[in-house]
Amino acid sequence: MKHAEIKKCTDKDLVSLFKMFKDIYKANPNLQNKAYFDWQYKYTPFSKNQSEYTFYIQKENNKIVAFLGYLPIEYRYDQKIFNGCWLYNWYSTSQSMAGLKLLIHMLEKFDNLFLYGMTPTATAIYSRFQIPILNEMPRFLAILDEHGCIKNIKCQNRKDLTKSSVALSRYKDSGNIKQVERFDPEEEFLFEEWEDLKGYCRRTGAFLNWRFLDIPNHNYKCIYHLQGGYAVYRIEPIMYQNASVTRLIEWNFKGKNAEHALAYIIKDSKKKSSILIDFFSTSDAVGKELKRLGFIHEQEARKKRIPYLFRPLFLIEKGISVGIYQAPQNTKRHVNFNHWYITSGDGDMDRIKL
Repeated sequence: MKHAEIKKCTDKDLVSLFKMFKDIYKANPNLQNKAYFDWQYKYTPFSKNQSEYTFYIQKENNKIVAFLGYLPIEYRYDQKIFNGCWLYNWYSTSQSMAGLKLLIHMLEKFDNLFLYGMTPTATAIYSRFQIPILNEMPRFLAILDEHGCIKNIKCQNRKDLTKSSVALSRYKDSGNIKQVERFDPEEEFLFEEWEDLKGYCRRTGAFLNWRFLDIPNHNYKCIYHLQGGYAVYRIEPIMYQNASVTRLIEWNFKGKNAEHALAYIIKDSKKKSSILIDFFSTSDAVGKELKRLGFIHEQEARKKRIPYLFRPLFLIEKGISVGIYQAPQNTKRHVNFNHWYITSGDGDMDRIKL
């Protein structure tokens, strides 16, 4: 057997890699699209070298046995800027230790790693490296059509559904909220005004353009107000049903502008028969503002879990997990995830599948 080699993926590896993706990620054909793969792992805003992929592979006997992708980022913590990366698409064949070697390679290469949507197996491995993990990221729901929620996705707590629906009916005036075609690349949206919010990936205009407006085969909408604040969402049809859901991905509005922004999203959502708006975020401060507006926690709407993906309908039994690994490494530490702004926009699970 030839020595296992860790190296960056090149164009020559894509045929073999995409063949593996077809079997491993059956519900996500976008990963087999070179334009999408290039967007995700080459032309990213914080990459130092956009001529190579930020995607490692490991081969044994000239065959790929493991791979791991990463997204370089800059993030703020306590008003200081640090470098780090998000890990995506980690896979290893069952007969190989190559996946663990890839992870160790990343731990040695980067001081700060961020993890999203881990499988139970991956969570168990990360825990051995003393990586703090939040097992379930809070999810907030705004009910646009309580009868549609009961019929289409089996929401059961009618009292709280009605409470949210009535609260949202107050928002009619979208004020001066505008849709933005592209952000100024040099602009940055900060979260310093949010109480106790200490850490987040930098939301620069360049990052938001890349993440939501340059992504192939997607239809995100970005809105903003000249006085500050932005939000990102997309409206997704529920597969095999005459209804939609609105996936709120980013939220940076407070006060009156928050009410206007929500009115804008509600009006757009109702045009497309959306029955609810959902939003995942670790931030306690953002969650409190959404509750003020009429959102409820997911647990208030159901006895059983509401699907996370709607094309196709997909249940995640234990919620969506996130992890944060900061220097110094191999040190037991506690992370207060409530002080971080992490949303589904940081991960890759909110994107359109089938």
